[in-house]
Amino acid sequence: MSETKPGGHGLPVEFNRNRAESQFFTEAEIEAYRDGCEEVALKLSDAVGNILKAGKKPTILIPSRGAVPIFLNALDYLRKEHDPIPLADSNKSYFYPDKIFQYLAPEVTKPGNPTDEPQEHVDVVLFPFTADVSVIDIDKNVSQVLDQKQLNENAEKLAEQLRRSCAASIVNLLYGDHSSLDLKWHYFLLGKLNPSVFSTFGSSAQEIIDNLESVEPDPDREIILIDTVLSGRAVSNISQAFHDLGHPVTPILAVDSKDGRLKSRYASIIRRNVNMDYIRDVDEQFTKFPLITEDRGPALLGVSALNIVNFNNPERFKAKKGEEREFPEGFLPQSCLWLVPSEDGNSHGLNYIDVFHGFMRQCMNGYNSEDSEPVQRELRHLLGKTGSKLVEFSDDVLPGLRTSPIRTSSGIVSAYIDQKEAQKWVDEFRKKYVK
Repeated sequence: MSETKPGGHGLPVEFNRNRAESQFFTEAEIEAYRDGCEEVALKLSDAVGNILKAGKKPTILIPSRGAVPIFLNALDYLRKEHDPIPLADSNKSYFYPDKIFQYLAPEVTKPGNPTDEPQEHVDVVLFPFTADVSVIDIDKNVSQVLDQKQLNENAEKLAEQLRRSCAASIVNLLYGDHSSLDLKWHYFLLGKLNPSVFSTFGSSAQEIIDNLESVEPDPDREIILIDTVLSGRAVSNISQAFHDLGHPVTPILAVDSKDGRLKSRYASIIRRNVNMDYIRDVDEQFTKFPLITEDRGPALLGVSALNIVNFNNPERFKAKKGEEREFPEGFLPQSCLWLVPSEDGNSHGLNYIDVFHGFMRQCMNGYNSEDSEPVQRELRHLLGKTGSKLVEFSDDVLPGLRTSPIRTSSGIVSAYIDQKEAQKWVDEFRKKYVK
């Protein structure tokens, strides 16, 4: 998972500054990326197999945009190789939210035809742990008395807190009664989006929620975390959060061999907090290869991240005088959603999903220059139109937008809604869910 730098804006850097400006990936990069995904697939097969041998239920968690194409490529490899694990069998694998997976990779994730739910099967859950701290809803008076170092430290603490909220949501979804306020807030925000966002893949907010709610809690679940690594801070936050909640994860981590700088302090936190029951050595779970899709936006990741900045402020959820229902002390839910760009393009006439499918063909079937050129040409068109404004979605994606959303340094889209509207949402949520 990539980490957003506080205060960063603008488009991510090119894959390789020495390459031709018109080239977004080379044959060598595609092959290296494909090889890395295949290595991830083999480690995934081992982890799933070991968990099943122990009589447990493997559950794969995809927490970041960068992990989406890696997992889909790994899954494609396992199925082509007829791997014996249930994940490689469409009748023994279940995806949540199912329609998003089917939209992103229809051939790889199409549902099978099981007569009954098989005794041995694998669940795959896509849930955003994206914590955008590059744009923070902070009081101006506070920011004026803090230096940049203090602001950065505050941003890192905020990101850690938001990822703890995500872990709490997943633990409640997989093991609990689905009543967590963190999970309910995620559902609540989904319900606030323009319905057209979901019509892209023939769904609705309620259908997405119902599909996630259909995940059956099971105390025998074991979480396999597939994620990408640059510095390692995000994964260290996530692994620590799950450990503290009593459900350490089995990691399978793709480390960027090109721009990544895995820091020893984060690597140490990861090593201390992961589940060692189903792997031999933590360091073997780090697979290094060039992450050519990282922070490149939906054309190469398949999904976009929309962060609602107003709610990244602990003061927003603190009790006010006279309120009967109060949020738990320190409550700060994650307020970033993953969205899928339209198949028909948008008001700018841009079509991200076709480019994503074209890129995935290059990875799954091998580099093909004739197929590559149209993909690269469309990438030039897409990124040439991007700038700092949101182009994946129109401004009506959220009600009450105060200004047009902006794209941060890691390709996340951050949006402010009107402050009064934001408070209305919090009050509405409190009345409905806080007891």
